[in-house]
Amino acid sequence: MITLHILSPKNEIVVAEHLERDLIACWPDVAKSEVDRVDLLVGVRTSLDVDLLIAIDLAEPRAIGTDARGQEIRITSGLIAVEIKQLDAQRFERRGNQMFATYGRVEHRSVVDQARDSALAVKRFAEAGGQPNLYVYALAWLTQVDEAHLRDMDPAMLGRQAGWNEFLAAALRHSDALRSTDPATRTKVRAVRDRLLLRRTLSPLDRTRAETIARDVLLADLVRGLAEAAGHKQLCLAGHGGSGKTTALTLLAGQLAGVYHGRVLILTFHQALCGDIRAIVEALPAVRGGAAKNLSVQTATSFLLGILNIAGDVPLKPDGTPDYDRTDAAYREAATFLNDGPDSDTVASLIASDPAALDWDYILIDEAQDWSDAERDLLRAVYGHRRLVLADGLMQLVRRQVPCDWTRGIPSRERESHVLWKSLRMLHNVALFANAFARAIGLSDWDVVPHPNLAGGRVVIIEGELDDRLAMVEAIGTVAAAGNARPVDSLICVPHTEVEKLDGGVRRSRVGAELMAAQIPVWDASDAAIRASSPEGVDSWRIIQYDSCRGLQGWAVLLMALDDLYANKLKHPNFQHGDDGVDIEEAARRWLLIPLTRAIHLLVIHVRDPHSPVAAMLREAAAAMPEGVVEWRSSRSRIVSLV
Repeated sequence: MITLHILSPKNEIVVAEHLERDLIACWPDVAKSEVDRVDLLVGVRTSLDVDLLIAIDLAEPRAIGTDARGQEIRITSGLIAVEIKQLDAQRFERRGNQMFATYGRVEHRSVVDQARDSALAVKRFAEAGGQPNLYVYALAWLTQVDEAHLRDMDPAMLGRQAGWNEFLAAALRHSDALRSTDPATRTKVRAVRDRLLLRRTLSPLDRTRAETIARDVLLADLVRGLAEAAGHKQLCLAGHGGSGKTTALTLLAGQLAGVYHGRVLILTFHQALCGDIRAIVEALPAVRGGAAKNLSVQTATSFLLGILNIAGDVPLKPDGTPDYDRTDAAYREAATFLNDGPDSDTVASLIASDPAALDWDYILIDEAQDWSDAERDLLRAVYGHRRLVLADGLMQLVRRQVPCDWTRGIPSRERESHVLWKSLRMLHNVALFANAFARAIGLSDWDVVPHPNLAGGRVVIIEGELDDRLAMVEAIGTVAAAGNARPVDSLICVPHTEVEKLDGGVRRSRVGAELMAAQIPVWDASDAAIRASSPEGVDSWRIIQYDSCRGLQGWAVLLMALDDLYANKLKHPNFQHGDDGVDIEEAARRWLLIPLTRAIHLLVIHVRDPHSPVAAMLREAAAAMPEGVVEWRSSRSRIVSLV
């Protein structure tokens, strides 16, 4: 069979459909086959976005012609990553045998180098998923450039008239990997294809969460008012962890896309949270059907770098990867270049250059307090402030230590704020413990009100070295099962000390390695390539490093070596320009509240050192709780069940 899969809305869909038609015409028998497959994946999300990925999976070698020596060429399986450029010849600059796209300025990397970056990202995704040594072809498709213009250029570039046969020929000029008959190659191709196509399956808890969001009367009233004001003034939802900011954004996105038929972009900082938000928002009644095409969830960094790629220069390291230490300076320069405002011809030209990527009616920003001033200024230079809806996590600061001021330069009549105090995530006892911990670390003004309908909740604190991580996870699994939750509904947070770098650069947590060794499915997002994907079904345990846990939640949450996180934040505080005068210890203590507010029902906190400052903070918080709510255990005692 031949199938086109649209994984994310992209303007490459039209040209992919053209290739699909030509492929069916060339291989009509494959189109009807039950054992042969060719899949065209548009908008693949790995550590880089891949415009088009072609997965060839043939049961038997297939003849496609002869080589220069008259020998028959037969192919079996392989992956081809395609960088698509829909610009006419005048929008490219030729240098030697390479082509460089020009938007506002000439790109630093040629179109072939960009294709190779995409292929490398797919290869890295394969390695992180346990499929090493898989060759991924890299091709660049210049869909508005005639083949004559590409004569004597790099053969990895294809032009306007290219069809399926030309794609295969171009790939085989670089490698014979497609001709391999090794069954292991086909297995790897299938594994990568299937993982990329496997959207997160909604668990019972996911479905309950989506239904609760849709039915919540208080949120529904708030969101209706927000939807009416969106586009007319800057809106802000402020609240501590678990107060419902992201929930409200999710419901608002559904309203704006499904009811108002607007194009809605949701921006967050972590790849892992992108998948979580996308899974829930697409399950909302207002979004089901055609409204999903109006919604996109992206990381703020990738979106802003996309603007920068068109409006200015992306600062690069010698290896061609973005130099994040210099992005703020580049953002400021681009904002200055676009300083005529969102209604100017300059901005209109920028958006017209790639409307599918840049033309948005509403932009919803999660964790807006953590943006740099330069990031804020670039976004407002392109879109102004009226299209923005902000979720302000107050002092949940990861990337800086002084909250970003989004009110700067905006008259009070053109902005509107709402404060959310009630906990919509944590059950009563977990919310009470978060409040007690906040007081124990000196944040007397930090408070969330437990929701009256969310009774119960448990807190378990474990001290000492974890000799049996697998037993701990299995114990948490019994609690999850008792609550009608599946492994994917739980969350395991680990510090950098629990993550190892394996051969090939793949990163894996120790607990993830133990689970994999026991044949237990995991989504180990301590590796960036996995973080860009979604958990594979409801039976995969989710593992995330602390730095990426903000915004996520779990029915049961295990915080491993929380004292290691605190020590790391004391040693490596994230300061930006303007963060002077911030107390490092206070910032590190405040950071701890981010993972402590991830749990819904069961919060399990592990500390290695019973004499650490974190252990002392936990004891002080526990002492303020009602008797029996917080349980203390030693890691040396055999943990067989937490039920």
